[in-house]
Amino acid sequence: MPERHTHIAEHGRVRQVTLQTGNRQFYRQVLKNSIRHAQVSFRKGNGSEDISGDCNVYDSVEARQIDGKDVTVKSNDGVIYTAIWTDGSYSYAISARTGMTEEQLSGWVQVLA
Repeated sequence: MPERHTHIAEHGRVRQVTLQTGNRQFYRQVLKNSIRHAQVSFRKGNGSEDISGDCNVYDSVEARQIDGKDVTVKSNDGVIYTAIWTDGSYSYAISARTGMTEEQLSGWVQVLA
């Protein structure tokens, strides 16, 4: 079994977790509105698979072009809860507990990838 390393750092309302297993690395950053409740979670990992960790069933799962990237958007009643995309080397995922608009998602995609 490959060796596994985990690093957790907290900076105010942001918790950053880095997990390394063999040659695979996973990075997660969470913006919290309180100690217990995460509002927005961002993940980045090696590869091109879905790394969102979101197993919920949504009314709509569709591909959209956002800032020149092919983004899979998962939503209910027009509110986006999870979005995933890849650049070929890394997978990205962002989840918002209370949902987000496409405009808000666009801002995250611009900043994060």
